[in-house]
Amino acid sequence: MKLVTLLLFVAQVMAQANLPTAKHRQLLLCTVSVIRRYIAEGHPLVLSAPDEVFPWDEMNTLDETRNLTSELLEDLHKVERWPVYILYERTTVSFEEIYASRKYKSYVIITQNIRSDINSLIKCISSQVRRLQEIEAGNPEGVYLVVLLNAGEVDREMIIKVFSILWEWKVLDVIVITESLSRQSGITDLKTKVDLFSWFHFQYPRHCTHVTDIVLMDQWENGAFVKNADLFPKKITRNLNQCPLVASTISWGDLVIASNESDSGSTEPRVAYKDGLEVILYHTIAEAFNMTTAFIDPIPSHDNIWGDFSSADNTYTGVIGDAKFGRSNVSFCGLAKNFFFEMHVDSTHSYLESGFNWYVQCARPRPRWRVFVRTFTLSVWAALIVSFFAVVIVVWRIAKFPDERQETAQYRSFVGTFQAVLAVLLNIGVSRMPLTLFLRGFFCVWIWSCFALTTVFQTYFTSFLVDPGLEHQVSDVEELLASDLVLTFDNGYLDLFKYEEEREKQIISRWISCPGFEACSRRTATIGDAATVLDFQEFDYYKHKFVDENGDSLLCRLPGKISGYLITMFMQKGNPLFRPVNDVILRIMEAGLVNFWWSLIVERQKFTRNPETEDTPITFFVFSMSHLYVAFTFLVVGCGLSFLVFILELLCNFVHITKSRNIYPAEVTAY
Repeated sequence: MKLVTLLLFVAQVMAQANLPTAKHRQLLLCTVSVIRRYIAEGHPLVLSAPDEVFPWDEMNTLDETRNLTSELLEDLHKVERWPVYILYERTTVSFEEIYASRKYKSYVIITQNIRSDINSLIKCISSQVRRLQEIEAGNPEGVYLVVLLNAGEVDREMIIKVFSILWEWKVLDVIVITESLSRQSGITDLKTKVDLFSWFHFQYPRHCTHVTDIVLMDQWENGAFVKNADLFPKKITRNLNQCPLVASTISWGDLVIASNESDSGSTEPRVAYKDGLEVILYHTIAEAFNMTTAFIDPIPSHDNIWGDFSSADNTYTGVIGDAKFGRSNVSFCGLAKNFFFEMHVDSTHSYLESGFNWYVQCARPRPRWRVFVRTFTLSVWAALIVSFFAVVIVVWRIAKFPDERQETAQYRSFVGTFQAVLAVLLNIGVSRMPLTLFLRGFFCVWIWSCFALTTVFQTYFTSFLVDPGLEHQVSDVEELLASDLVLTFDNGYLDLFKYEEEREKQIISRWISCPGFEACSRRTATIGDAATVLDFQEFDYYKHKFVDENGDSLLCRLPGKISGYLITMFMQKGNPLFRPVNDVILRIMEAGLVNFWWSLIVERQKFTRNPETEDTPITFFVFSMSHLYVAFTFLVVGCGLSFLVFILELLCNFVHITKSRNIYPAEVTAY
């Protein structure tokens, strides 16, 4: 009798041990069936189970959850289609440190048993989702299955709360699985139904991203689905019912052009963005999905114009931070596709190629007063001066040989010969021609030479008065580093010179910070004592902003690109709009619309920033008095020297006459 009693007791204990698994058998079969249907073979499957235990029901909760988890693992391993990993809440070692990183993981979340503390359940689910996001944040390809135990405690508000928690991480493809019947006995029979719930966002303009309702997608009954419906239909369509597509951006050259608008109820203007390549692209994307556009102001940043990241408290400001934490759907302002950004956000297809270059002040026109010196090179001027004095000496010596009495007194004196040769050089007639045949022949050769020389001089002199040419400009990076120009650019570009090369070290040692791109460009273009770094799009903006009196740009690009990059938009990891937006951008690129829009914007902004006025240069050249002031300056100087020489001659003659009277008074009187 005692033996029979002992056997019955052992059988009851064993039955109690298997009870949690038996009563949730239909729930397990339904979960395995969903996994088999929707998770592709070979893709990792992560099973998340809580290890927190309620103090009032410790053993029952722990056993029920563990037995359910164990049997689900057993059923999944029998299928042999996926690598299956299990992650407990209190696991201290990172999942990626144990298993190789493989994309497109799918997740099954088994919640702890529900008794009365719903807040603790929600907290546990939130913790589980957060741990799964640490494995692969915002996995757009994976699916989530949330298994809720104890159907009698599950209500509609609890399921809505579960969806809301998952939507905080932009998880959309979620199915909540729960039993639909209350169990009177300890073991569930085959008639137990299992409900499968989901939700759809972007259904109503006022509740686009708020979980307000749930949808019963299908039911599991008698080992099969009742409707056999698609549990993960396409939820992002081309009609999102005028829901807002929130964008975070700042003014950025011709990519994002800001305009101030005033609201009817506010006197302060607000910044709006209606033009620019990326703004046009953004409006096109919103139109493609029947969404409205909405801009937000990014959280101000300090060191980096696109956003400052703090690893200590996991904060990110700027447009990157808005995308990372879901404050915006898309972020753009000439953002570069790079590894650091993509650690926090996802990048769309790149739609524009850009790069960084050094920019210096363009060569300025030479002063017109220097055109006289520039007419000939230094060697030509030197040869001309030497030739002039050589001709003076030769003429003077010929006039004195063999008989100086045969030549006039002007050519027998060195000063007279100097004056005659100089007059011919200046295309001025001499007072008296030489008398001897040999001297006349040599003098004619000098006249012909001077005529040819002055013709060339006048041609060049006139052309240089019209266009004096440009001064020397820094032509490459080596010449820039050898010059005394200040190197100034925005702090965000410091990473371009982070390599331990000699050139980068020299650049950083000479770098001076400036308050923004416009300040750097203004100093470089107007003052000309600095060089700055800009990307192609910023240059396209400032080259029309800083121009000279003829409308030519004051900024010039040095050859040799510092670094090239691709411009893209950024979105939060896992944002369900990512793939549809990417498809629209790709189609726009394939249609060639980006290049077309960019050419229109550049031309439009060129005329906007430089409207035509009466002073606008015209296609032909008008030779005005302003171009001749140098010639008149030389004329005035020449006349002044001539007048001075005339006065000196008068004084010399007066002194000579006075001396003659003192020496020969009688002779002078008789004369």
